Amino acid sequence: KSKWGKLWGKAKGVAKKGAKKVKKALLKALKKKLAKEMAKSKGVDYKEMKAKVMAMDKAKVLQEAMKILGKKAMDKYLS
Repeated sequence: KSKWGKLWGKAKGVAKKGAKKVKKALLKALKKKLAKEMAKSKGVDYKEMKAKVMAMDKAKVLQEAMKILGKKAMDKYLS
């Protein structure tokens, strides 16, 4: 599995009670993964970047993830 495939599996495993909870868990996991990727690419401390990403709203998180993942991958994981 790719790292994003593992992320999707983890989010589904965390919340098996309904679509809303799965999406919420996926967004939380996506924020953590996005913080790691952004910290790597910008050369910033992970904890600092995680704080910034966790403060972002859903639309901004998805926009940033789209830049890193690409539209095709985002459609796959958020459909």
